[in-house]
Amino acid sequence: MDELISKIALIGRRMAACISNCDGIKRNQSAGVPPRCLILESEGRSPSNGCAVIGINPGNAEPEEIEFYKANGVTYEVLLKYWSRSVGYNHPYYTQVRKFLNQAGLSGPILWTELAKCEGRTKTQKVPPLSTLRHCAGQFLLEELQLIPQEKRGTLVLKQLDT
Repeated sequence: MDELISKIALIGRRMAACISNCDGIKRNQSAGVPPRCLILESEGRSPSNGCAVIGINPGNAEPEEIEFYKANGVTYEVLLKYWSRSVGYNHPYYTQVRKFLNQAGLSGPILWTELAKCEGRTKTQKVPPLSTLRHCAGQFLLEELQLIPQEKRGTLVLKQLDT
């Protein structure tokens, strides 16, 4: 598990430092809007029956999150620190999906990640342009998924419906 954590951290450091100006996204580390959402949740989880949860891209940061990054800098370690606080870990998205995964018997580590690591340019934008998804997935996601042992790979696809 330590090796996996280290490899994810290497990808995470590159992600947090990304300066690509992709279409349809908002990214400005100095303004507290970094690429984010690459977390390997292993603490309190069993060592087997893990999974990856892949979203489209992170939601728009709330003012508290932006101020946290502005005050503490934007490194992967700072992103993890924010997430591990109650604001990240206990966000309804994570708690609801985690509950579902536990009920489905997926009690192991969870790799929380995104197709695109940057938030949409506007709050109403649901999906970044395809070119952005391709670029970001090629830079980060493919490498993340290659860390999953071949014999452990499976498929479970969920689509969140707006209600």
